[in-house]
Amino acid sequence: SGNIKIQFTDSKRWYSIDNSGNIEGPFESEDEIVTDGVNIVISKTPESEPSVSILLKVKKVEGIGEDVILDDIDINSLSEDEKKDIIKKIEIYGANNFDGTNYKSFNELIENEFEGNEQMFWQEYIGDLDDYIEYEINYYKEKEIVFIPCYTVINPTNEVSDTYLATENDVYTFTIVDVVTGETYEKTVEVTNIDTSLEYYVSNKKWIVYLLDKTDNPVDFENAYFIYKGERIDVTSCIDKKDGYCELSISSIAYFLENIGKIENRHEFQHTTQIFELMKDGKSYFGGIVVAVWPE
Repeated sequence: SGNIKIQFTDSKRWYSIDNSGNIEGPFESEDEIVTDGVNIVISKTPESEPSVSILLKVKKVEGIGEDVILDDIDINSLSEDEKKDIIKKIEIYGANNFDGTNYKSFNELIENEFEGNEQMFWQEYIGDLDDYIEYEINYYKEKEIVFIPCYTVINPTNEVSDTYLATENDVYTFTIVDVVTGETYEKTVEVTNIDTSLEYYVSNKKWIVYLLDKTDNPVDFENAYFIYKGERIDVTSCIDKKDGYCELSISSIAYFLENIGKIENRHEFQHTTQIFELMKDGKSYFGGIVVAVWPE
């Protein structure tokens, strides 16, 4: 029903075989393949090092419609259909990110909130297209959001999210949905480096990150790294040494990254899943942490 991936363990080269037996490749481990004009890239963190959890993230989607760049919108130059196309994307993004919904497409939103009556949506809810778009542009810019994707990402647990924290070796599938047409595209990724026998693992309690032993007690560690947007940033200076164990405050990391110019606002990675690397006795331990809101 779709492409399968065959990879050789030593060379890491892989081939893609479609349902007609056509073979593409070989590809190197970091090479990308485009299927049906759509390119979906999924990262694994850590990529190959043993860990009790692996963060899977859809890093890039190309070939599905056009994203909305709020700074580029010239309302006066848009046709009515183009304005409606923008509003559909904005509505899905807003509903899923601020209203707690899990809509995969605009049609699903209409079905659930407007009893399937799209005319009601445009006439009674949206009203004047220009006024609505202008209001939304200002609203999102105040939140420092300037990019609205033309697709939604459904993770392996059927949630609208571009990330998934894998804790078992398995094959995981992400589904990409065009929010306007409802067309779907799937991309699978295989996880093989889960190792539950590791002596320690990375975990957190709210905004504090720890290295825990098998009895869930915190231990000390020597170095700490924060993997942010693919960059391994040394945050060892943020470690707070305790009596027999260490703490790593996410808020301290946020202030640190802001001070060195890696982020503009210390709140920008709250409510996201980030990877931490803690080193003990020369060995790295990785963990995906959902960054909670920390106190001011």
